[in-house]
Amino acid sequence: MQDILNDLGQLVLGSVPTMILFLFLVAAYHFILYRPLKRTRAARFDRTQGALERAHAAVAAADSWVDRNRRSAVGGLDKSRNHP
Repeated sequence: MQDILNDLGQLVLGSVPTMILFLFLVAAYHFILYRPLKRTRAARFDRTQGALERAHAAVAAADSWVDRNRRSAVGGLDKSRNHP
């Protein structure tokens, strides 16, 4: 039992540098790559949302224009039918 505990202790002690290196690499990834990537994605999302909102506004304006012209065209047809 004592041999197993000694071996386990040496294994944990030997893995400490690997754990430290792993934590260092995770922190480096976070600061070097993840934060700038997150900012870039947020900016792209904002630009995309702005473009979508402008597109929806353009579609709504076109729909109202079509409705207005359709009503005036139908009104013009009714007047021309009443006056031969």
